[in-house]
Amino acid sequence: MDSCAREHEIELSEKHPCFYCGHDIIASSTHCEICKFMICPNCKKCACNLSLLEKNTLEYIHIHYCQHYDRIQNFTKIDKKIWMDNNIVNNMNKALLYCSKKVKK
Repeated sequence: MDSCAREHEIELSEKHPCFYCGHDIIASSTHCEICKFMICPNCKKCACNLSLLEKNTLEYIHIHYCQHYDRIQNFTKIDKKIWMDNNIVNNMNKALLYCSKKVKK
């Protein structure tokens, strides 16, 4: 997956909610060498160890929200599609709300 629109402004001390379990992950945490996602210290998930539905949901959200600075800046809620994984959507809503507050306006 391509990078996050905020990648150059994220502080290493930021606590970003995990896309899978919602647990806070410090931005300086270990990143997976394959997918480049932070590995959650709580659930041990990265983008590599997801079901196909979870991975498709995460990729869709990442492409349609995380890679667009203006969409992060003006974020309110993910436009959930019927096929999406509810757990990933709920936790990514939390993560994107967090990012929208951190974005430089």
